[in-house]
Amino acid sequence: MLKHKATALAVMASAFIATNASAGAVADAVTAATGDFKADLASVGGIAVGLGLIGIAFIAGIRLIKRAV
Repeated sequence: MLKHKATALAVMASAFIATNASAGAVADAVTAATGDFKADLASVGGIAVGLGLIGIAFIAGIRLIKRAV
């Protein structure tokens, strides 16, 4: 039982070290590859929010006019 635990601990430790060694390089690659996409997504999201607010204001204005008449 102790031998199995020691083996499992050795495997987990080596996997942890290997993961940490390549995590920085993977994170840098993902950041570099998705930079333009994030900028485009932010601008499209801003346009969508603006159109949504204009639509809500338009509907609210129509309802106010209907109540006044």
